Amino acid sequence: MSIVTDKDTIFVDELIRENARLTVQHEADHQIILALSDRVEQLEKEVANQ
Repeated sequence: MSIVTDKDTIFVDELIRENARLTVQHEADHQIILALSDRVEQLEKEVANQ
């Protein structure tokens, strides 16, 4: 990336980086939700079999 002095360009670059960070965080959160959902289903089956 080149060094820029234009404040608008810097702001856009910051928005792009923040968007990328949030996209990665969203995917990580989604994977955790799926894992927890699977675990709940597993525990429900265990309780039902007791």
